[in-house]
Amino acid sequence: MTPLDPASATERNRLVRLSNLDHVAAGEARAAQAAAAAPRGFRGRWTRRQWLQASLLGTTAALVCALVPGFSSAMQVHDGKAHMATMALALPPAPERDEAVPTSHWELVTVESGQTLGEIFAARGVPVATLHRILETESASTALARIRPGTELGFEFDSADGSLLGFQFDRSQT
Repeated sequence: MTPLDPASATERNRLVRLSNLDHVAAGEARAAQAAAAAPRGFRGRWTRRQWLQASLLGTTAALVCALVPGFSSAMQVHDGKAHMATMALALPPAPERDEAVPTSHWELVTVESGQTLGEIFAARGVPVATLHRILETESASTALARIRPGTELGFEFDSADGSLLGFQFDRSQT
């Protein structure tokens, strides 16, 4: 028979298939032996459920190991007294305040449509020179350049003489 003879090729293919089947059968036999030796239900990998159970067990063990030693002496009483210390501290005297007269008060103004800063300040009796001093600061000039309706401005006035002590506004809409 020559190598190109169809009968020899068929015979060779049959022998290769038989060899492959023998290898598969031997592998299955080894897998069956390993499965018999392994615990029931174990397939060589952990399932998600097994990982979850192991992590819960580990976490519980870590918490018990961390917390239990703290309870060992918590309930013990030494010499008939619990471990508690009280210490008296000398405090400075409280400053005296006259609660009857507040030193200042705040007035909150909401800008309405068509109002300008000059009108708002003039209505509160604040001089124009004070408005110009406020607008000379960089943050105030950029934020107050275009005020919009709904913007809130806060004025702090001295209760005694009515002079402006403070001015508050939001620098941006956020």
